[in-house]
Amino acid sequence: IWPFSGPSVFAGASPKAADTSMAAAETAPRKTIQEVKDAVALSKTFGMKTESLCQEAPIEDVARCRELAGERLFCALLRRHADAYEGLEGVAVEKEKCASVDIMENSVEATKDERLEADAKEA
Repeated sequence: IWPFSGPSVFAGASPKAADTSMAAAETAPRKTIQEVKDAVALSKTFGMKTESLCQEAPIEDVARCRELAGERLFCALLRRHADAYEGLEGVAVEKEKCASVDIMENSVEATKDERLEADAKEA
């Protein structure tokens, strides 16, 4: 066993334990882009940013505004750090979805436009 590849026999672990932990790592499920997206979206910083971007939205639009702002922020992050996410399960689908998202569009205005379009369809 190579001493830097996991638990070492020099650290008191048996060679069998090292083989078991390495096998478990090889069979562990791959991380998905959705898991990354969820972790980012639940971070305090991300929440504060979406809140800041939507502070001028009417109260009835705040939730949708934060959702749209979150999508735009994540797409910007994905574009900036594309190499870091390469190989994650679902990244191609997420990139395709982000290709149609205008990350420069104001989230408050986008929410307002979306609501107006929905109201027009109902009328």
